[in-house]
Amino acid sequence: MRLRYGWRGRAAIAAVFAILFAASIALPAGAIDFDASAEIPGFDRWAMTAYSKSLDLPSEVFTFASIALPAALLLEAPREDWVSIGAIYAGSLFLSWGLKHLGKTLIERQRPYMYFDGYPESEVENGEFNQSFPSGHAALAFAGASFFSYVLGRYCEEPSRKIPLIAASLACAVGASALRVASGNHFPSDVAAGAAIGIFSGVAVPWLVEQISGGRAASGRGGFGFSFR
Repeated sequence: MRLRYGWRGRAAIAAVFAILFAASIALPAGAIDFDASAEIPGFDRWAMTAYSKSLDLPSEVFTFASIALPAALLLEAPREDWVSIGAIYAGSLFLSWGLKHLGKTLIERQRPYMYFDGYPESEVENGEFNQSFPSGHAALAFAGASFFSYVLGRYCEEPSRKIPLIAASLACAVGASALRVASGNHFPSDVAAGAAIGIFSGVAVPWLVEQISGGRAASGRGGFGFSFR
């Protein structure tokens, strides 16, 4: 099957990005201040820990691995679909980035490591210390894993191959998110919100392209292809 991605699909996605960008500029920074609330919720308090550089680096590795994972789709897709898959994946990443950026613009929340000694002073200097919600690493990691899972499901019809690959992609994103908490960079609710953003972005963009571009049409190879028209 092949997805026809016409001008309406591109225009719709461009409009979403424009709205997110305009909102991130127009809305007041720090409109919601988590730190002004009475206390940290119990479901977040139990996971609070000091900053750990030794866990911070692996969290970066797992995140970038999740983002790069959709490149493996090139092994399943015919060559004529590569550019289209890459363009639509870029749309998913940009949507995920835009939503997490909007969240960080609206919501101020200090990172867990700020409640302990030994926090990274460089993060205080650049303002990252109060941009805990939502987790950008979780958002981008789950965007990559979700997009990979969604598109792989269209190309690969063999459960014995598809299920382990999807499970591995999601495990990589979960690992990145868990390490963001363990390293003191985020609360559990931060990574949960980031994961929700990533899953939505990774699935919604290719699904939206399907719907706006008229659904699927027959193709030569038994899979799911993307074509720009």
